[in-house]
Amino acid sequence: MPEAYIVEAVRTAGGRRGGRLAGVHPVDLAARSLDAIMERSGLEAKAVDDVVMGCVSQGGEQAMQVGRHAVLASKHLGEGVPAVTIDRQCGSSQQAIQFAAQAVMSGTQDVVIAAGVESMSRVPMGSTAMFHMKEGLGNYKSPGLEEKYPGIQWSQFMGAEMIAQKHGFYDGEKADFSFSGVYDPVTFEGCRFCEARVWYVFEQLGHPDDFDAAYYLPYAQGFNLTRRMPLWVRPKKAVTRADVHRLLSSKYEGTWLDPSKDVGAGAEHSPYRWNSGSWSVDGKWYVNERVIGTPATSWHFVASVRGADTSGELASGDVQIVAATAERAGLPPEPAGGRAGAVGERRPYGRL
Repeated sequence: MPEAYIVEAVRTAGGRRGGRLAGVHPVDLAARSLDAIMERSGLEAKAVDDVVMGCVSQGGEQAMQVGRHAVLASKHLGEGVPAVTIDRQCGSSQQAIQFAAQAVMSGTQDVVIAAGVESMSRVPMGSTAMFHMKEGLGNYKSPGLEEKYPGIQWSQFMGAEMIAQKHGFYDGEKADFSFSGVYDPVTFEGCRFCEARVWYVFEQLGHPDDFDAAYYLPYAQGFNLTRRMPLWVRPKKAVTRADVHRLLSSKYEGTWLDPSKDVGAGAEHSPYRWNSGSWSVDGKWYVNERVIGTPATSWHFVASVRGADTSGELASGDVQIVAATAERAGLPPEPAGGRAGAVGERRPYGRL
């Protein structure tokens, strides 16, 4: 059986509703990705056997075979390349990859582009069903479905809960169901290694009305795993680039988790401990908290967007990249000149 390989991959930036990509038609957005994959791979259009494109909301600007329209709108593919659009809901683009791989492995095709497109600003989630119901054009749930599943509305969120209950992962009340608590339960190590970092950032930047650092400290310590933190908080002030740099190099300064204040501190109360992040003694496993700015942090990067608005494309020079020097060197951040206005030249792996 032939093997299938992913030889190139590209994507656009992810955008928010009404953001900088909201002014781009989804067909043109997908076409740009297809052109980029052709340019990077060096393929000719005649080598492409098919394009499989995932799309959930196939209505409005994403109607009438959006995958085929993207091919026709591209500069490098055109009329001779076939395309199909598929919908497996939130797994649509993943399914496109699987179908492409199956086509190659079966020997029926050699080169297939798997892709996906979704513009929720221009085709809002659920609009392909809600619009027709609002206009009196029917419901996606047929009389036969209603008879078999009376009063049930299909939901992937409910499905995750039902799967957990069916396989014995969860048996509590529906109101208390937590996806992360069931499928990836938080542990002491998870709190000390990861969640504590979030706690420190929220403690430094979060508005006190949104985040009580003292209340959530036992969770960051790993002592109370039920005191889960909010997913986001409002900042107490405008966050500057300097704030982000400081946090990326931070080591829990001035808090209970500050590694320079306990018996495991490094030389001269250095925040870098003598021992590693985890170790075992007499068969017992121990862990230290993991600071954000570790000794192994060679570089971190902060980008700032100048003159950003809510529509249009990035102009050359809009994005400034600023790099912090190596943590080991203890040097201050230094600017790394750069700007983004177009897809750059591809570089071999291992080169910056």
